[in-house]
Amino acid sequence: MQVLYALEQQMREGGMDWEERTLLRQEKAVPVLEELGRWLDKEIMVTAPSSPLGKAVAYSKARWAGLSAYTPAKSGAGYARTD
Repeated sequence: MQVLYALEQQMREGGMDWEERTLLRQEKAVPVLEELGRWLDKEIMVTAPSSPLGKAVAYSKARWAGLSAYTPAKSGAGYARTD
């Protein structure tokens, strides 16, 4: 997630417009989220649901659609920010 926050800071400081943000998110954020999604899919199968990690994984999986909407590949727009 720190990678995504750093990317947002870079775009903000660079004064990027919507199109530039969309392209950079497609290039940089989508692979990070895809990797995170694969990790969550794996961990939810092997982590005890009542453990702190299990609870965090379940929380993230339940909100995955919202998190994924941050990227243009999922939402078709580059307006959303990480926060």
